[in-house]
Formats: sequence, C-alpha cells, structure tokens
Amino acid sequence: DNPEYKRMLEESATSGKCIFCDPEFTKKNSVVGEEGNWFAIRRSWPVVDRCGQDVKAYFIFIKRGHEDGLTEQDRFESGRLIERIKVQFSVIGGIEGRRFGDYRFSGRTIFHEHIHLIQPRLGHIPDLTKPNDIRAVPFDFPAG
Repeated sequence: DNPEYKRMLEESATSGKCIFCDPEFTKKNSVVGEEGNWFAIRRSWPVVDRCGQDVKAYFIFIKRGHEDGLTEQDRFESGRLIERIKVQFSVIGGIEGRRFGDYRFSGRTIFHEHIHLIQPRLGHIPDLTKPNDIRAVPFDFPAG
C-alpha cells in the first residue's frame, strides 16, 4: 500500500489514536457526502491493482464518533449515503465491504466503524483472461 497510509496506520497503532478521529484526516481527504452520523471521503492515497495501476474509484464511509458496530439506524444512513455516492460518481460495479469482529479473522487495523466502496478499473489481466476478455482487474483489499 501507499507509504503515507502505512505511516498513518503505524502511527495510529503505536499512539493508540484513531486516524478517522484525527481532524487532519478529514483535512487531507475531502468529504464528498454526509448522511446522519456518516460521512464519505474519496480516498486520497492509491490502491494499486495487480497490473500496477490505481483502482478507478475508492470511497470510505465513516461513522462519526469512535464506535464499532452497526445499529439499524447506521445501516439505513450509511446505505442511503452509499447509494447517493454511487450515483453521484457513476460507480457501476465493484465492492461494498466492511471488516468486522475479531481482527485475527477479519484483518482489521482500524477499530472505528467504516465501510469501503471500491470500483476496480477494467482491463486485460495477463495469465488470467483471454486476449479480448476485459474484466475487473483484481486488487488486494486494503487493511482498515
């Protein structure tokens, strides 16, 4: 992943401070939408796919306040915001996901409720597709 992002995660792990609670985080990552207790940012650091290029679009939906877990209200508000961002930025396919529970199973590194929306770019994937087969280029789901 990006060195700046890795630095933020390492700093968060050693200091115990949450990167999503840090006001500098929202200054560096512009807010593109809000709904109730949720806000969305367009990720400012690259997520490189297996062909060495950045994904087409990447948004993170973050719950206000340092909380873990989703209530019914959270599901409603985050769902409305996600759908609005999909339309606003023409996200026509990809991954909507969140890590939850025991970090040993989920790989979580940030224990502040958030949801990822990622649209990969399309392309030819050497050794995986036929020459004229264009599909989503795989990428590793980032830590978070």
